[in-house]
Amino acid sequence: MPYFYQKRRKQISGNVSVSIFTKNLFKLFLFIFIIYLYFFILPRASYAATATWTNVGADGLWSTCSNWSGGTGTDGCPGTSDIATFNSTSTDNISIDINISVAGINIVTGYTGQITQNSTKTMTIGSSHFIQEAGTFIGGDSLIDINGNLSITGGAFSSTSGSLNIERDLGIFGASFIHNSGVVIFDGSYTGNTSIDANGIDFNLIIFNRFYSNGSAWSQTLTIGSGTTIPLGNSPTLTLVNTSTKCCGTHKYNL
Repeated sequence: MPYFYQKRRKQISGNVSVSIFTKNLFKLFLFIFIIYLYFFILPRASYAATATWTNVGADGLWSTCSNWSGGTGTDGCPGTSDIATFNSTSTDNISIDINISVAGINIVTGYTGQITQNSTKTMTIGSSHFIQEAGTFIGGDSLIDINGNLSITGGAFSSTSGSLNIERDLGIFGASFIHNSGVVIFDGSYTGNTSIDANGIDFNLIIFNRFYSNGSAWSQTLTIGSGTTIPLGNSPTLTLVNTSTKCCGTHKYNL
């Protein structure tokens, strides 16, 4: 075989080998990137972090970031992707002295302190819910906006004298609830079913201001628990588009 053709064949063979090596290297880097994404990036994006109340700063203020452990907000305070958690780590009282926005609030068994919403301070809670199992919550005079469920199964909850907005479910079981002359508003455009279960609880006023899609693919249901009284005020209007209302047991509408 002439020298030129031998050289050319070696060149082609070398180029093919380099090409295969490059493709394999790319696949290796892609595999490593997917593993990194799966184990390190996606968990952070999918799950809210836990910001635990410690009161290490000893002043009892929400805005003192040294009073928190695990917060991902500015200076370690609870951020919008955090669940502010109150447990036996510290049972000290806390004052919400700034406007707050968190993914959720979780007051668990073991916390015996008091959480107070200071005057003019608003609270925005995301889809990780407001859950209270213990302790005392004292609302102020400004908005509490819960873009998830409000679940109270222990302790005492005194609502804001302003507006308590709830996007999803309300459940109060074996706990104290004081309406504080405020209003509870079921708002937002949540596309799932909603339940209100608060046997024997006295509300001041409940307003339904929910907007559902008119699409026939959705079939929302408002379920009112047995013994739950819904005070709708004078000359109320209850508009639930493409929605049915059902109840298990006795219920009353105070008109």
